[in-house]
Amino acid sequence: MKYDDLTYDFSKFKCLRCGRCCRVEGVVRLTSKDIRDMAEEFNMTEQEFVDKYATIAPDKTGFVFKDREDGACIMLEGDNVCKIQVAKPLQCRRYPEGWMTHELINACVGLKTLIVETVLERKAKDEAL
Repeated sequence: MKYDDLTYDFSKFKCLRCGRCCRVEGVVRLTSKDIRDMAEEFNMTEQEFVDKYATIAPDKTGFVFKDREDGACIMLEGDNVCKIQVAKPLQCRRYPEGWMTHELINACVGLKTLIVETVLERKAKDEAL
């Protein structure tokens, strides 16, 4: 049984606040609403927010967060807290749903735990049949 063959109950995911999801390679896509909400939270115009924190997505389909020099998300603070916690982008709020990459699975203990628990539940159900 492979992890990507299973259906996960993402409500069971327990974030350990390790910040690894904010350090792996990838992009955080920003919707218009995300930009509007975050700009408002920072008391900035949308243009000021985009100029300071966003860049054009690699596929040129919209905006994504810039990375810090070390490759982490620009919103990640030193104590593994998101500086925009109250107005997180939709993609981040939905984590880990839609983020099932090998790199993230290897990095995120909470995601590994969800997968293991789901596999064990599935195995128990299969054995009960």
